Amino acid sequence: MDVVIEGKITPEEDIADVIQTVIDLKNMPNLVLRVTDENSDLQGRVAFREGGYILGARVNNTNECGYDAIRLLLSIKSGNYAILDPGRTPTSDTNQTLWISADKVLNLLPVLPESPETLLGIDPASRAEQPFAHPSATLSNLTPAGVPTKFLEDSGQLGKNPLNNMTGLTAVADKATETGEITPVANKSKARTYVRSKLYSIELIGIAILALILGTIVLKYGDVIWQFFRESLHF
Repeated sequence: MDVVIEGKITPEEDIADVIQTVIDLKNMPNLVLRVTDENSDLQGRVAFREGGYILGARVNNTNECGYDAIRLLLSIKSGNYAILDPGRTPTSDTNQTLWISADKVLNLLPVLPESPETLLGIDPASRAEQPFAHPSATLSNLTPAGVPTKFLEDSGQLGKNPLNNMTGLTAVADKATETGEITPVANKSKARTYVRSKLYSIELIGIAILALILGTIVLKYGDVIWQFFRESLHF
């Protein structure tokens, strides 16, 4: 994992300031906060998604994980921290899909509640129906292939929880595909936007290099090229 930012946890820059720094790194969809307590052997990692959500955590020396690990690690008052970009490194050991709001955590530090229910990014009552859902998940961005509303109405799928009903929705999508009435749904994923921006930068660099090569050729062989065209056009 690449280190993005590292430093010390002190009374002047406490754990809340560190979390705020993670939240502010909005152009990085996946981050891991590694913390170490200098007064004990406590150390571990906290997984963040899209800056504003905490997915889970794990204590290194005890393998304690989940919300209890988050409470423990975010109670560190003096130590070291590093904000890491995992890239393609698997982070499943720190991801318990909790989707805890980092802003709510900031408001309650340094003492977090025993239960995470009040910190969740989605309503606790609906969480029981869709335990792995992103807080922003809705029918419009989970419907396969952007199925038109009329197909959902005709098949009785409209208004149902899409996470518990993917089989039915897929069948509706197949029917819509056959009739050619699929309406693509715009993908609003921040992570995908981040990837597209990187590809756009690569394209710009490629165009700049190509322009530089062509410019060099013209400067070096301009007279030869001009003479060739003159002879070809009988100037």
